[in-house]
Amino acid sequence: MSSHTQSSSQPEVKSHMVAQSYNNKAASCISDGRNEHAIRYLAKAFQLTSHPAVGMGCRQNNFGGHSLQACLRYSRSSFSSQDLKRQLSSEKMESSEGFIHRVPLRISSHSIDVPLGSLFSFILTYNMALAHHLSAMEEKKENQRRRKLQKALKLYELSYRWHVQEEMNCLAFSMIIANNLSEIHRVAKNERKRQMCLQNLLSTMMYVHMVDYGEVGEMDGFVQNTSPLILKGQCAGAA
Repeated sequence: MSSHTQSSSQPEVKSHMVAQSYNNKAASCISDGRNEHAIRYLAKAFQLTSHPAVGMGCRQNNFGGHSLQACLRYSRSSFSSQDLKRQLSSEKMESSEGFIHRVPLRISSHSIDVPLGSLFSFILTYNMALAHHLSAMEEKKENQRRRKLQKALKLYELSYRWHVQEEMNCLAFSMIIANNLSEIHRVAKNERKRQMCLQNLLSTMMYVHMVDYGEVGEMDGFVQNTSPLILKGQCAGAA
C-alpha cells in the first residue's frame, strides 16, 4: 500500500470510529432518559456518515457475525439483568399507556473499527426514531409533542423499509418497529393504522411462537399491547 493511500485512509477510519462512538454515547443517553442529548449525539453521527468513507460501499447486513440480530443481542447484554428488566417492563405503564420498546442499539467494542455500511445507517435511524419517540412522551407542549411524534413516525417507517429492502431478516426487529409504531398511532388517535400495526405484530408473534424463537425478551410487553386482538379472536372463536 502506498504512503498516499495510507495517509488518505486515516481520516476515513477516524470518521467511522467517531461516528460509532457518538451512536453509543447516544444509546447511553437514551437508557438514562436524556433523550435530547441523544438526539444531538446522533445528529453528529449522521453528519459524519455523509462522509463517503463511513459507508465504504458496504451493502451487506452481516459483518463477521455483526448482524442486526447480533447487534440487538449485544445491546441487551450491555444492561444489567435488573436494568434490562426495567427497560422491557410493561408493569410500570399506567393502564392508559402501552408498552414501548426502549432498548437502543449499541455497537460492540469489537466492531467499533469495522465498517458496518448500511447496518450502521439503520442503527442510527432507529435510535433517532426511538429518541424522538421517548422525548415526545415527556413533552408538555402539545405542538412540540406532535412534531417529535411525527419525526419518530417517519424514522420508524424508514427503518422498517430499510429492514425489508436490505433483507436483514430479524423477526425481533419486525416486532419492535411494529409495536412502537402502534404506540405512536395510539397517541395520535389514528386507530385504523394502530390496528394495522398490531395485526402485523400479532401475526409475527404467532410465527415466532411456532418456530420457538427464544431471543425476544419483549414478549410480555408485546402481549400487553396485542391482548385486545387476542381476546377478540378468542371471543369470536367461542361464539
